[in-house]
Amino acid sequence: MSRRRPSPAIALGAMLALGLIAGTARADKLAGHVKSVDTKGNTIVVTESGTDKEYTVTVNGRTKIETNEGNALSLRELEAGDGVGIVHERSVASEIKVSVKRPNEGRGVAKLAGHVKSVDADKKTIVVKESGTDKDYTVTVNGRTKIETTDGHDLGLKDLKAGDGVGILHRDSVASEIKVSVKPAN
Repeated sequence: MSRRRPSPAIALGAMLALGLIAGTARADKLAGHVKSVDTKGNTIVVTESGTDKEYTVTVNGRTKIETNEGNALSLRELEAGDGVGIVHERSVASEIKVSVKRPNEGRGVAKLAGHVKSVDADKKTIVVKESGTDKDYTVTVNGRTKIETTDGHDLGLKDLKAGDGVGILHRDSVASEIKVSVKPAN
């Protein structure tokens, strides 16, 4: 008794019907700048680089958001103007890489120079006595704040001490960059 082999087309069709060949989802990529962030709706509107078309992308609990340096961010930390590279499927982001806006870009960036008066690590704030006026300013630090010594060594909020000289770039009292001239130990 001879057995006939099914044609390749029939065999392929049968395997697809039985789910033996899994289709792979194709992820799309989008590069541009954040136009707006809707934290209640879990969406961001991105203006695509090169085309200036606007796309709305949904963020969910599985979306990985981080800076190009690998620092984790939340949706509420994204701001209009941030550069983004997004991997998404059907406009649902799986990964968002953020190139944080430079502190001196845009409006509303202020400079503050003085000495650290106090640090509250729990509230993520520092009080700075401004040089020349002796006025106290409270500045908030967040996950995007870059803190480093004047010679380029990275620091954390816990490393700041009363008396340290600081130069701060901030917007609405939220620090984007803090340069620290560390007070020598006595």
